[in-house]
Amino acid sequence: MIGLLRRLAQSVWQYPLPAAVVLVLLVVTGWGGTAVGRHIWAQYHYRAAQQALDRRDFGGAREHLAQCLRAWQDSAEVHFLAARTARRAGAYDDADYHLKECEHLGWVAEALELERALLRAQRGDLAEVEGKLLTFVDQGHPDAVAILEALARGCLKAYSLPRAKHCLELWLAREPDNVQALLWRGEVHRRRFSHQEALADYRRVVELDPANDAARLQLAELLLHTRQIDEAVGHFQLLHQEQPENAAVLLGLARCLHQRGDDEQARRLLDRILDASPSDVEALTERGKLAQETGLPDEAERWLRQAVALAPYDYRATYALYLCLQTRKPAEAGIYLARLKELETEQMRMGQLLRQIGEKPHDAALRYQVGMIFLGSGQTTEGLRWLQTALQEDPHHQPSQQALARYAANAGP
Repeated sequence: MIGLLRRLAQSVWQYPLPAAVVLVLLVVTGWGGTAVGRHIWAQYHYRAAQQALDRRDFGGAREHLAQCLRAWQDSAEVHFLAARTARRAGAYDDADYHLKECEHLGWVAEALELERALLRAQRGDLAEVEGKLLTFVDQGHPDAVAILEALARGCLKAYSLPRAKHCLELWLAREPDNVQALLWRGEVHRRRFSHQEALADYRRVVELDPANDAARLQLAELLLHTRQIDEAVGHFQLLHQEQPENAAVLLGLARCLHQRGDDEQARRLLDRILDASPSDVEALTERGKLAQETGLPDEAERWLRQAVALAPYDYRATYALYLCLQTRKPAEAGIYLARLKELETEQMRMGQLLRQIGEKPHDAALRYQVGMIFLGSGQTTEGLRWLQTALQEDPHHQPSQQALARYAANAGP
């Protein structure tokens, strides 16, 4: 029996067994309720949490750590790993809780200070911590990769793309094949309209991790955007096999098929999306464009009017409706042409502001202006996010405070 327990403990530590197997063995051996049994159980979950973190399975890691803490509730080490895991999962309140527990249990003060700085950085509150964290990286801190990950996420959240790219380059210099770093760098390139660089990063991610459907979808959509239709179709078809009801996959595949001239199959895919989600603006717009290009202007007008009614600030839908009405109802088309010019002016202003933010990432006034454009166009979530980043850069920025207060007052309880 003792030998069995010894082998069980060793296997749990080196090669974590399924939880049910560990539980059965503990019950069979009669050690399930003893201190040794609880220790083995906690060891299993701690090791499993570490393996989940290696896969970036933050949800799974958090579940294992919660089980571990049932036996080791006074372990500062486990609370610290739980805090770091919660932060990486975006569960910031839980991260705060575990850090307080670590402090109460006497964990290393320097480690706690660093983790709190990473928590601020990842939330986009970069002003007071970014310089110090980059200094740690330059000095070869053992947590350099964790620091760069948090900084990159924070910079992406704050739309500080040059700073995000700098952090990701430093990260990839240390880990050239890190899938997450490549994926985020691809996102930076895409947001900066560096499409070839973005494609290179997305292709590399899919090569390293063929099962990464999110990366494959981003690759497929960018290939479609750059009119590399044949390559895009292959990726969309693979995704369709794995996710046959995913609206984004169906839409992308429909667009590809339409580009290839397979209009009937494209129509069927779009109708599947709209059967499930009648208010899908992108599918409505694509359905209207397809009807217009196949000689069904009345049907096209019906689809496109629905899209514009749902999203009056959507440029693609408005432009498609303008084209549909241009020859048949020129007076009404003129109204939409004027609206298109307004949208183009807003887009140009937004582009200018984003370029300025790239040069002056801490300028709260610029961020406020972006937020107000989004709010004015009905994109409330993005607008509020930008106003909040303005206050992160300058907590006393009155226009942002007033705009958020007005929104809160109008939103009601």
